[in-house]
Amino acid sequence: MNNTTKKTLELLEELPQTNSVTAYGSGFFKQDAKSEKPKELDLIISVDDPAKWHKENMEMHPEMYAETGIEKQIEKGVFYNENVSFPKSLSCFYPKYKGTEYKFLVVDKRLLYKDLETWMHFSLAGRFQKETMLLVDNSNGVLPNLMKKNYDGIVKTALIFNDKEKETASEMYETIVGLSYLNDARTLLHLENPNKIKDIVNGSYEFFDETYGHYNDEYDRKEDNIYLSETYDDDVLPYKIDELPTALRNTLFNTLSDKKLRDRTAVSKAIKKYFKDLNRKNSILLALRCYETVGNKRSKETFNSKRKKGKVKVRK
Repeated sequence: MNNTTKKTLELLEELPQTNSVTAYGSGFFKQDAKSEKPKELDLIISVDDPAKWHKENMEMHPEMYAETGIEKQIEKGVFYNENVSFPKSLSCFYPKYKGTEYKFLVVDKRLLYKDLETWMHFSLAGRFQKETMLLVDNSNGVLPNLMKKNYDGIVKTALIFNDKEKETASEMYETIVGLSYLNDARTLLHLENPNKIKDIVNGSYEFFDETYGHYNDEYDRKEDNIYLSETYDDDVLPYKIDELPTALRNTLFNTLSDKKLRDRTAVSKAIKKYFKDLNRKNSILLALRCYETVGNKRSKETFNSKRKKGKVKVRK
């Protein structure tokens, strides 16, 4: 266990009881070796009763909250904040905690479970398709099982989306990561490193290979090449679509004609539109939540910092 993980686990003991806490992002997992280590560490905290949890946590750690802008988020079951030295009180007693900042999302466990299973919103499911680490798990096995279901869904989606009979494993992993960034406002505004998708795959290649690299029922793998086990067209494709998470599956069946449901190119375009629509909406909502909890000044600082990092020259 590295120092970052150990320190985070110690800090989590100071919070009210949680259903689960999941670490993700470049603060915990290697991406681009040339990039500076981020100042913030990313956490997803799921709780049984958000209103009760926040009430208790506000009494314990009021410094984790802005004065305004949080009530609506708590009511909706999703609360987002960043640039939080949490809890500040520990810095006085343990100097090693000083300067550690977190970006955390507190979510109703029911919303987390539903998104992992259905992809209705995809904002959480997309994060869980990359490398994560369960720091706390009081879900009695529910969360790990839904994570596996989420992995299965994204592999099947990527194989249809790529519209190829043969590809490398890295190409498939980049598709899996890339679906989370299609039409994301941060990417469109150059707030993300243009090499981010490749960096995530390269930095966590062992995770991707272990998680997604051996789906024998879906494809055959020879060395680093992936070959579809069967052709995804004609009468086979609708059955493959029927195995996708329910929100995506229903969208495809409701918007495509019977003929297009058997046309892999048409299905691939429909999948792209589905993720572009979701990601645009999610990225805008995330920015609004950040503004509500962090405030205008800090939001501008974050924007400018990301804009500067996003202008990294694309590697050739």
